Amino acid sequence: MEGNSGGNDVELLCKTLQVEHKLFYFDLKENPRGRYLKISEKTSATRSTIIVPVSGISWFLDLFNYYVNSDEQDVFSKELQLDTKVFYFDIGENKRGRFLKVSEASVSRNRSTIIVPSGSARDEGWAAFRNILAEINEASRLFILPNQQSSEPSERLVGLSDDVGAGFISGHSTQSAPPPDLNERWQGQIDLPLFFPYLG
Repeated sequence: MEGNSGGNDVELLCKTLQVEHKLFYFDLKENPRGRYLKISEKTSATRSTIIVPVSGISWFLDLFNYYVNSDEQDVFSKELQLDTKVFYFDIGENKRGRFLKVSEASVSRNRSTIIVPSGSARDEGWAAFRNILAEINEASRLFILPNQQSSEPSERLVGLSDDVGAGFISGHSTQSAPPPDLNERWQGQIDLPLFFPYLG
């Protein structure tokens, strides 16, 4: 699911977010191996990128909800395994304030890290990041390949540009959509500490 296959990648949706001095780029893409979300962090000096399989977007959303909604002293580091990758979520603090460090470790890529500032007001940076993830999570359910049936009414696509999904062909993805019961489970509330044990 890596996003480095160049011309085979179809861009489905792009979002940009500025938190303090950092710019974050969210690119929902698809290539012959499936869909993925590429999240890049850009500062004046560096650019870092993590690649999230489409099945992990809802888990990222749940984790950012956890960090936004928990009291400062009650939050713990978490880890999330998706396919052959492990993502580490670690809270830190420096002279600029609190931040969430999200690291991706996999056998096929060097470890990569993005750092999301919490923001000046009550975790506004994390909340804005979570809101973009929620938009992308919802949008990712609207992109249906021609050989898949959709029960969604077409008016739900209002607001998406005409060229979104351009280049889709039947059988373009080797990954099928998860069954509906999984989607419903992801939307429910989960007790994150049970699913994502504390890293000692």
